[in-house]
Amino acid sequence: MLLIWELKVQGYRVTGNSCGACTAGTFKDTLGSAACTNCPANYYSGLTAQTSNATCTPCYENSVSPAGSVSMDACTCVAGYEFS
Repeated sequence: MLLIWELKVQGYRVTGNSCGACTAGTFKDTLGSAACTNCPANYYSGLTAQTSNATCTPCYENSVSPAGSVSMDACTCVAGYEFS
């Protein structure tokens, strides 16, 4: 018999007695009870249950965003640039 706490798959995090999907802006590329990891700064992802940082999309040129951003709307132009 396989118990739920023994099955901790990539892209999911343990929440109480079950595994929940990693939220948008995060990923989990390992098995086990490790926490989901934020997409790095200057990247974003609107997808859930992701298993690789390759699903994090870079912001457009000359823009930045905080780690864990969930949409392109989080990308803002750096000083000296405006969105066009």
